Amino acid sequence: HETSQYLETNQFQNSGFENGLTFWSTYTATATTSPGEISDDFSKQGNQSFKNSQTQTSTNTRKTLTGEVSVVNSTHLGHTLKVNTYFDVNTNYGEVSFRWQLRIEDNNPIPPLDPTYYWNDSTESWTTTAVINTQSIDEDPDKWQEFKYDLGSFPYTGNLVLDLYEPYVQNSGGLNALYYDNITLEFDRKDGDKRTDFYGKIDDFEYRRIRTSANLTGNIEITDLQLSHNNYS
Repeated sequence: HETSQYLETNQFQNSGFENGLTFWSTYTATATTSPGEISDDFSKQGNQSFKNSQTQTSTNTRKTLTGEVSVVNSTHLGHTLKVNTYFDVNTNYGEVSFRWQLRIEDNNPIPPLDPTYYWNDSTESWTTTAVINTQSIDEDPDKWQEFKYDLGSFPYTGNLVLDLYEPYVQNSGGLNALYYDNITLEFDRKDGDKRTDFYGKIDDFEYRRIRTSANLTGNIEITDLQLSHNNYS
């Protein structure tokens, strides 16, 4: 008996850039934006990643990559943002970090409009004050690292926008490039502070094997079957 389940809980499409920049936006060089490109140098998973070779040695920020997705407000849905990065550094690079902004905008053009909410990672809360978050790299940068941010429930139903910025490096010449890959926005089931997998397991099936030509009978236990969301009824 063969089964296949739809268990996708990631809301971003083309998270690993295997389809180039489909569903993503990148930029040319301006005072507020920085160019990047799809790279096949190496990746966290698959064949491609997103590469930015521009750097900042001050607190200025220029965004290099943007992803958008429609989200819903539900107290029973929790969300986690995951960003994988690889900092290709030289010797004496000093401190390195990347900056990111996550916001939810009202996608209903009819006034009155809801205010734009921003994720403040320092307070781990949604706020109407614009904020750009900084993620420092404490460990050896020359490896893929995954950063997770527990966003909880969204403040309202709207358009979620993720802006990723070019890398910061303390010492000029200390960084060759920053790579982004496997950027996901995953949801699970939220009940107060309790978080569980969104798709529940099936535990009421029994597969029985009986051999009648000899004195051999027995049961095979099948575990960890999962039910997809469109089959609950």
